[in-house]
Amino acid sequence: THLLFVDAFLQNNRLDHVTQVMGYHPTYLDIFLRTQNFILRGDGPLPYDYRHFIAIMAAGRHQCSYLINLQKQEFLLQGGDQTWLKGLSKIPQKLRDLYDINKILAHRPWLLNKSHIEKLTKGKDSWSLAEVVHAIVLLAHFHSLASFVFGCGVNEELDHEGGHQHRLNMASSNPAGMLGSSPRTIPTPVSDKDDPWVTKLPSVSPSDQEVGVETLMQRMKSLSERSEEFSQEEKVKRFEHVESQSAELSSGLEPLTQVKADIGQFVDDPTFLYQDFARRGEVSDIPTFRVQ
Repeated sequence: THLLFVDAFLQNNRLDHVTQVMGYHPTYLDIFLRTQNFILRGDGPLPYDYRHFIAIMAAGRHQCSYLINLQKQEFLLQGGDQTWLKGLSKIPQKLRDLYDINKILAHRPWLLNKSHIEKLTKGKDSWSLAEVVHAIVLLAHFHSLASFVFGCGVNEELDHEGGHQHRLNMASSNPAGMLGSSPRTIPTPVSDKDDPWVTKLPSVSPSDQEVGVETLMQRMKSLSERSEEFSQEEKVKRFEHVESQSAELSSGLEPLTQVKADIGQFVDDPTFLYQDFARRGEVSDIPTFRVQ
């Protein structure tokens, strides 16, 4: 893992949080780093600044500020035009034409068909087939990576807005916050007792813990005995009833379409979101195969 971290640092000029999380699975991290390095920095038909801006567009569909901030820096390091970062209205038409495929792949990939590809490969500012393939690989990669970031709760990098900053309790003799030569002026971390936001948990003795575990085991045993009283048919009916209730709840939820200003400039048509394409009891016009 240490060698992989070294490689990641040399590739990205930082050891980002995603790499650190994936470090718990070295085999996967090795494949991930080689794949991402190839599609972003390896041989390919797309210019390097295009690659990173496509990554920004993909992350924007999922409102993943973490990836957007990382790719902004990479975009500028590759000589990208800074005016592009002001929003989609400032980018070349060729990249704008890719946006329909971006939002479809992000939210309703089953709607993608050959007409979307043909639209890109014909007319003014057309894409070559190799460029389309490269762009779609980038979009799919960063769509899935955004899900990984959210699923693992990855925080912003330290140098990004919203990144975690370690709070320091500066000595009263040093109000300017500057380090002095005296040990008394060295900042010390804020202790829990000085932090009003830290909740003090009551101490639990070992005997209380044992009693709690025994009580929990007894409850689990009683629940398992109760479940054995029901027949298989009754269990199926109960499951279907709960499933139908959850489906009704999910269908009644309104999607969130409000987008932060720093993300919204990379998002067009924020109301285009995921929709269930195969609801039970309804006839779908889209031929799909869904694993139950």
